[in-house]
Amino acid sequence: MKTQRHIMAGLLLGLVIFAGAQTASAQVDLYNNTNPDAVRNNPTSAPRFTLRATTTITQVQTYHWNFGRGATPRFIGISRRNGQLVGWFAARAVTGPGTVANTNWLATPNVTLPAGQYNLLDYDVSTWSNNARSNFVGFGIVRGFVPTTPPPPPPPTNDVAGSSCTTGTLLSPIPSVAFQSISDGIGGSDSADCFLLTVGLANGSPFYPPRNVTVALATPPGNASLALIAAQNIRNYYGSTIYFAGQVVATLPAGLATKTVSLGLYEGSYCVQVIGTAIPTTYTLTVSTP
Repeated sequence: MKTQRHIMAGLLLGLVIFAGAQTASAQVDLYNNTNPDAVRNNPTSAPRFTLRATTTITQVQTYHWNFGRGATPRFIGISRRNGQLVGWFAARAVTGPGTVANTNWLATPNVTLPAGQYNLLDYDVSTWSNNARSNFVGFGIVRGFVPTTPPPPPPPTNDVAGSSCTTGTLLSPIPSVAFQSISDGIGGSDSADCFLLTVGLANGSPFYPPRNVTVALATPPGNASLALIAAQNIRNYYGSTIYFAGQVVATLPAGLATKTVSLGLYEGSYCVQVIGTAIPTTYTLTVSTP
């Protein structure tokens, strides 16, 4: 069995090598179940660790006290929780003042793994150190860094649209204007931009069919959705109500890069609603009629 002095010296040496080998990135112990208590050989299970995001594994380390004799370094491995092997990596002995030769094994995988659950493997389980404090799981350390993700951009500052169908920004009426385009921003705390569109009678006659109108929203995929809502009761030329005030006429999800609604609209007021997501973005909204 080893003393507290032995294990602490060995573990500190590993940490010093880790800190000196990679100076440009914020590497950390992603997993560490070591402790200074007396150990035994042959653990009942291997360490299991979870990556919360895509992570680069730079170093893996295991401990082989083996009654003060150590063990010749072989390989340290990583597998996915389902048993699929990521790889075996050649280990070397890490020794220094106050340590016993061949007790600390260190390998440098330098592999980038997606988020998920993983196992740490050791080629010589029979001499792998563990104890009751580690729940008889083999001692292991996993080091690396999580690639930094730039923060999302702030909400656009050019937001001019109203946020509801009652306070929406007025668009030019149709058919007085055949084409109009608006560029604006959406996202974050700015959850919705609303535009009010008035559709007049085709050729001024109640007996003409509905006016063909196309509404298109261009954004990066996933950044905003589009909805067309009746802002008042909409009746056809027979006087029958086809849409009640507040009723959704058409919607298109955020996943599309260009969202286009083309349909016949009867006389009345409509609300064109751009619905943002957590990702601030700019967009272009166009409304046209033949």
